[in-house]
Amino acid sequence: MTEEIKTKGTWGGARAGSGRKKLEGDAITKQVQFRLTEEQAVTVKKIVKLLKAGEITLEDLEKVAAAKQQ
Repeated sequence: MTEEIKTKGTWGGARAGSGRKKLEGDAITKQVQFRLTEEQAVTVKKIVKLLKAGEITLEDLEKVAAAKQQ
């Protein structure tokens, strides 16, 4: 049997085709961090929960935000 001799400190790199596929189009999102007060954090969590449950839409939120600005 012939053993392959590797240079010390190398691991050979990643296999071809391994890892996550690159996201394209609408699937691309960016992760951001915000500093919020406790009250703001609770509000954001409630809104996200309602959005995920389908009880409200982004259009509903935009209407509320527009009404508050006037």
